[in-house]
Amino acid sequence: MRKHHRVGLGRRTVVAMLIASATVACSDGEDRRASKSASSPERMYELASTANGFVVGNATAADPVYIFFDPQCPVCATLWATVKPVLGQVKLVWIPVGLLRPASAPQGAAILSSADPVAAMNEHEASIRNGAGGISAFGSSERAKAQVADNTALFKAAGQRLVPLIVYRNRKTGRHGVFAGSPTTEGFADLVGL
Repeated sequence: MRKHHRVGLGRRTVVAMLIASATVACSDGEDRRASKSASSPERMYELASTANGFVVGNATAADPVYIFFDPQCPVCATLWATVKPVLGQVKLVWIPVGLLRPASAPQGAAILSSADPVAAMNEHEASIRNGAGGISAFGSSERAKAQVADNTALFKAAGQRLVPLIVYRNRKTGRHGVFAGSPTTEGFADLVGL
């Protein structure tokens, strides 16, 4: 399992790309799958592929699904549990951002810094669901703190405001999409084309 997922674009390049794409039309807004943002679903998928995260599920599966999450978000904790039944069929890249509370970014960095981010995330999300506040942020690396800051800047620059944010390319249709929230397991499978 790969600990981190990152494509070779620097932060300045990504910000410049976002500025250049500011006139790209947003999705049609018909339902929650369409995000009102500065980026089209295709563009958001491309941008998500440049973020720093950790891989969960089938690392060799085609069309990775990117999930932006805030460690302090209880709906994100629900989504973590919801997708477990389909992990053998999909590659998920969980991307921490720091939006909701002061503990968000440090906890995201702690998860990225962990020798086993999946185990750290399991512990963290169980703690969030139980109302205990999550894992300790002690010991996270400066590199991981910078990565979470970069993820947060990318997320905001793309005009996104809601977490969890699922950025995907449907396997069956090839259509890109953005979904804010936590669908059911069946709804998630349908969304990404499993």
